Amino acid sequence: MKKKERVFEKNINIYALQLENDCYYIGQSIDVSRRLEEHKQGKGAYFTKLNPVISLIEVFETDTKRMIEGEFYEDFFVMKYIELHGAEKVKGGTFLQSSKKRKSRFEFYKNLFLESLKCENSPKDFFDKVSILREELLVNGLAKIKTDNCPNQSSLEIAETIARQNKAGVWR
Repeated sequence: MKKKERVFEKNINIYALQLENDCYYIGQSIDVSRRLEEHKQGKGAYFTKLNPVISLIEVFETDTKRMIEGEFYEDFFVMKYIELHGAEKVKGGTFLQSSKKRKSRFEFYKNLFLESLKCENSPKDFFDKVSILREELLVNGLAKIKTDNCPNQSSLEIAETIARQNKAGVWR
């Protein structure tokens, strides 16, 4: 089983850490206390080794036990902290890649993120929107999407553009 396919016995929690050098790290764990200690001992993410932990500043309990779904929630909080502090100061979730990949991922998610901020339960709304979008992309294989049956048309158009630029999906 691939790491992202893991299913835990408990719901996944998303946590935000304030780090030295005005940096922030977003992670997921079913045991935040244990994971926080790992980060403090230098056994966590590489970014927290470069920028040691100052404090735990936020914990959000998701309604999922699936790691891949936890990543959607994690990405929501990464987006939230990027909006507040800038992309170079925030790492976590699927935003650990090079600057070019981080920028394209941010642009891909930005519309969904901004729409979700308007909702009372914005992390859950973002998760639902990304899940729908992911399903539509899988069903359509990143091919041309019909406007009339897609609730997230602008985000799908961005996905298509990114896929073409990266020669992904049907544009390989």
